[in-house]
Amino acid sequence: MSKQNFDVCVIGGGIIGLCCAYYLQKEGKSVIVLDKGPIEKASSHGNCGYISPSHIVPLNDWSLILKSLKWIFKEDAPFRIKPRFDLDLLKWFVGFARRANSTHIERAMAGRNALLKSSDTLYKSLFEDENIACNYRTDGIFWVFKEEHGFHHFNKENDMVKPYGLEAKPFVGQALIDKEPALKEDLFGGWLFEMDSWVKPDDVISGLVSVLKNKGVQFVSDYELKYLNIEGDKVTSVSNGQETYSADDFVLSMGAWTPLITKQLNLSVPVVPGKGYSLTMKPPKNMLKHACIFQESKVAATPWKDTFRLGSLMEFAGYDENFSRVRLNALKKGAEAYLKTPYSEEILEEWFGYRPMSVDGLPIIGKSPKHKNLFVATGHSMIGLSMGTGTGKLISELVTKKGVHLDASFYGMERFG
Repeated sequence: MSKQNFDVCVIGGGIIGLCCAYYLQKEGKSVIVLDKGPIEKASSHGNCGYISPSHIVPLNDWSLILKSLKWIFKEDAPFRIKPRFDLDLLKWFVGFARRANSTHIERAMAGRNALLKSSDTLYKSLFEDENIACNYRTDGIFWVFKEEHGFHHFNKENDMVKPYGLEAKPFVGQALIDKEPALKEDLFGGWLFEMDSWVKPDDVISGLVSVLKNKGVQFVSDYELKYLNIEGDKVTSVSNGQETYSADDFVLSMGAWTPLITKQLNLSVPVVPGKGYSLTMKPPKNMLKHACIFQESKVAATPWKDTFRLGSLMEFAGYDENFSRVRLNALKKGAEAYLKTPYSEEILEEWFGYRPMSVDGLPIIGKSPKHKNLFVATGHSMIGLSMGTGTGKLISELVTKKGVHLDASFYGMERFG
């Protein structure tokens, strides 16, 4: 069954797709959002809610590759490759390793900084202009170290971000406890990124959906894209095998599922799914004042008004739907070494989702080199929420051809050849 034509069809209803829809409708475009659902499965739902301008250093690091090989049979490891043969993942890791050098890292930092800074500014306007209530906190995020060695080693990364005005402030011993009393007193220290903030991500999603519906954006849920219908160098419509939607322009913002479609189009989008977990619960006793990332265990902790979340971990397991109780419990174990009361027993949600991990630490945002009216927005890795508004605005600028507020060459598909 064929449906009416729209100016823009956005495929994917996570934070990236919603931000694209928001800025497109601000330009006067009629927009429809097609979402696979359910929303609880999306990485926009169960993440730790960080809006982190500080996160400009990509993951491309030889030490991480070596750790992943050492931890391959350790199911509760913070960073793990599930043992199996996966040609796409192998190609991705080769590309990831090739970019673990200063030239690529510096370019990735510049691109990430521009997009993160833009998004941070735009979020402030979005929350105020649209009155979105999402537990928005601007108290800064702590990177907490149990060991002295790790604390001092972080100075190298802090030096890398200083030129961008993103220097963290150190707190050692009692100074850390005075600033964050919920932490254990035997920790060595922490670094506070005062420019970072956090939100409750599912509140952002629901608030933004409500805003968009009120502004006339249409939504279709439970829509699993199967085909893009191509005529010449243009996409004419999309279909799930039953319902077809036409538009003048199309935006693929399907997160970790985007490569499943771009493969059909012979487009190079080197993104693989990185499986993450979270536990959401009622607030424990001695609730944190700040969001924290516990560096040795790589567990993140986020306090909100009525709930508390432990999250993170990274597993390259493809689109594996199995729920690992071992990895979920690793979140609790990872928090125990840092918090006086690491969790409560009133668990509200156990979650996993897929992060779209790009090969070079930069998202893929731009027009298809093979199609005049197809745009891609994916590959935001672990910081999709942090980059949401900047991505949406950039996509709207590329679609409308009104000039861009960022150097789009950082993010285009052309960089992959």
